[in-house]
Amino acid sequence: EYDWITEQVCDLSDDPPDYFNCTTADSEQQQEEQLFAEVTQDVTVVVELDDKPQETAWMMELDLQNAAGGGSNGRDNYKPFGSYMTPSTSSVEVLSLAVGKQYKFTMLDRGADNK
Repeated sequence: EYDWITEQVCDLSDDPPDYFNCTTADSEQQQEEQLFAEVTQDVTVVVELDDKPQETAWMMELDLQNAAGGGSNGRDNYKPFGSYMTPSTSSVEVLSLAVGKQYKFTMLDRGADNK
C-alpha cells in the first residue's frame, strides 16, 4: 500500500515532499545541469602590453549565439580601458570559466595601432 501511495505522490506531484525520495526525469536532468554548471576550469590570459597600456582592454564573455542551452552564467570577465598603466609589461589573469560553455574572447586596442 505504501509503495502505491509513494508512486502516486511522486507521479502526480510537481513538488513532492522530500521524505518520499521521488526521482523524476526532470529532477535528474536539473541535478545534472546544476552539477555541470558548477564545474569550472581555470584559464590563463596573458596580455602583452605596448607603450600605451591604458588603450588596451579585453572581454571574455559567454558566447550566447553558439552556447548550448543559452543563458548567461554570470561568469563574464573583462578588463576595461585604463586598467593597465605600466607600459611594455605582461599581465597575467586566471579566469574560472564554466566547463561545457562556449566563450568569446575579444581583445580591444583603443589606439588601433595593433601593438
